[in-house]
Amino acid sequence: MWRDVLKADPADIQALATLGLLSSKQKKYVEAEGFYKRALRLLPNNPELLLNLALAYFKNSDLKEAVPVFEQVVKLEANNEQARTLLGISYYGIGDFQKAIPLLEQSPEAQTSDSMRQMLVQAYLWTKQTDKAEKELTELARTSPNSPAVHVLLAEALDASGRPAAAIEQFQAALRIRDNDPNVHFGLGYMYWKRKDDQSAESEFRRELQIDPANAHAMTYLADIELRRDQLEDASILLRKAIGLQDNIYLALYDLGVILQKQNKHREAAQELRRAVALDAGRPEAHYRLAGSYRALGETAEAAEQLRMVQTLQDKGAEDDVLKAGGAGRNQLPPELPK
Repeated sequence: MWRDVLKADPADIQALATLGLLSSKQKKYVEAEGFYKRALRLLPNNPELLLNLALAYFKNSDLKEAVPVFEQVVKLEANNEQARTLLGISYYGIGDFQKAIPLLEQSPEAQTSDSMRQMLVQAYLWTKQTDKAEKELTELARTSPNSPAVHVLLAEALDASGRPAAAIEQFQAALRIRDNDPNVHFGLGYMYWKRKDDQSAESEFRRELQIDPANAHAMTYLADIELRRDQLEDASILLRKAIGLQDNIYLALYDLGVILQKQNKHREAAQELRRAVALDAGRPEAHYRLAGSYRALGETAEAAEQLRMVQTLQDKGAEDDVLKAGGAGRNQLPPELPK
């Protein structure tokens, strides 16, 4: 019926707004966005239409599109708590934690919703505000003592504040509550990996892959252990599979470059190492390895440029892993974005 109304009058704002709402309720979010945009061309800066458009983007996981629209709503209606909270969640979802934190802190839901508080804790951790994270986690642990997620977050906070033994205890506590949650075995394995307890780390990474066979990070760190053991073929198989699943893991690209160098496949090694450098140009070990492959290929100018980069990074106090046989130095747990 509303479509008939719109056919009779394409400029009927109520028809456009209602069709947007009905489309959204049917989870036809792209269609809903189209109706809201048409309505906004007729009635610009309408807070209700803008909010509904932002919600359609948000529900369709288009957070980068949702953010500027939520910002418009908040600018027009500074006290709109729904818009402010969803803007905070959207900032969090796109990784802009500094902007997310004040909005999440001020949200009434942050006082009552464990999931919101956990999101706030993760934002604190990613911005290195470990004191705030621990304070919030202490309260969460009191109200939700049997929540694996709380123990995992506390483990990450303890790791960030340089207490790895206590972090391991928290991961183990999470697993005692529930043994098959995704990423928890990976987190514990990562802690063991940092301590070079390869046997314990391997056990946890393999358990993670039983729970989530497509966990590219678990494959990557398991491959790094195989590389440490000089099991090049086993490591290579795991790394290629990990990269096929997720091609933006620095350690996977770096380690595959190391393996290809060891196999004297310098053209292929240079390709992987260039990809690693493109992901994180601040790591001297990748530049150093890339210089080695360029040198082996007779590309002396390129090799010299990479060595200059190594020197520049070392002068800035960057971590020096250039003589490491395998693996990369600094690796943090991947961010867990909202579902």
